Amino acid sequence: MKKEPYFIRNCVAAVCILVMLTGVGTATVIRHFHQIREEIAQASESSHDLVEKQEAIVQTCDETLESNLVLRKYFATLDSNVKYFLTGDFSSNQVLMGKEDWLFYKTVSDGDPIADYVGEEKYSQEKMQKIAWNMKKFQQTLQRKGIQFVIFIAPNKEEVYAQYLPDTVEKVEEKNRTDLLVEYLREETEIPIIYPKEELCEAAKEEMLYYKNDTHWNQKGAFVGMQVLLEQLYGEKPKSLSEQEFVTVSLERGDPNYNDLSRMIGMDWKFYDQESYQIVLGEEEKKKEKVILIGDSFGVALTSCMEQAFEQVEYYHRDEDNTGILERTKPKLVVLEYVERYSGELEEFSWNNVGFTSIG
Repeated sequence: MKKEPYFIRNCVAAVCILVMLTGVGTATVIRHFHQIREEIAQASESSHDLVEKQEAIVQTCDETLESNLVLRKYFATLDSNVKYFLTGDFSSNQVLMGKEDWLFYKTVSDGDPIADYVGEEKYSQEKMQKIAWNMKKFQQTLQRKGIQFVIFIAPNKEEVYAQYLPDTVEKVEEKNRTDLLVEYLREETEIPIIYPKEELCEAAKEEMLYYKNDTHWNQKGAFVGMQVLLEQLYGEKPKSLSEQEFVTVSLERGDPNYNDLSRMIGMDWKFYDQESYQIVLGEEEKKKEKVILIGDSFGVALTSCMEQAFEQVEYYHRDEDNTGILERTKPKLVVLEYVERYSGELEEFSWNNVGFTSIG
């Protein structure tokens, strides 16, 4: 009996896909052979029970192969695009599609912003004690040098633009773990804690403060945060966004500094922020103070805004070696900035590669 053309075509396609997947799997094993072997050895030593040992080895193999899969990025991109064409949604372990084409970060391996928003998970009392202990030690270290110390926590995008989250994401507790941590630090320490959540949520009703297709705030959002800092530290009346001049900047596709969420799913052809804002520095008198800002990627936009108010601002990423910074710069103010999803890592921060997290 003669085979139907569609049957033959499907068989050829299936064989091609099978060969491709086999090749990708083989290439992954060859490329990461030593890592796979070491992790399997560690898994086999994790238990003396034969069944548990076998389960641990199988699970380790699955996880190692999945995380190191050759061409994994391209397969994920293809999957996202195909599903979007078919259903109007996409598949991703990192990105969540919200209302009106807003994208949100749903990772659990780079903080957990959705859990932060929902509010069900809390930091333990012991963890908050360690954070407070660690931060007080830094404050004492800086005070001995005549330097003021401030903690700045930038709220997650999910908190500020919660109205665009999908209906499947619902708050369980009104106060989340960072809200409670801020309250604890304000009660248990004398460190100024800048947490401009209310101010950003209010300003966001009229202005675009975060990007639709990126995890970060823009310079308008950072400006609002800076005004809260100036109010808390110096008693200054906050300037509104309408009182500050900004220049609109056009963004080009493929710019690695923007649209990180759309790039994660390979869909910046569809989800794409086309403009940003750049603060225009005025002629007003600046504070004769040198400032060190140590933070994460949110600190980049904040630095540009702080340069409007301070004579000199130096930004350092928290992952950089900070040895010798104080002696070289001689600042009057040190601002330690964390985006909300990293707030629990305040326990781990160290200065001059020396941590103070032990509470004896």
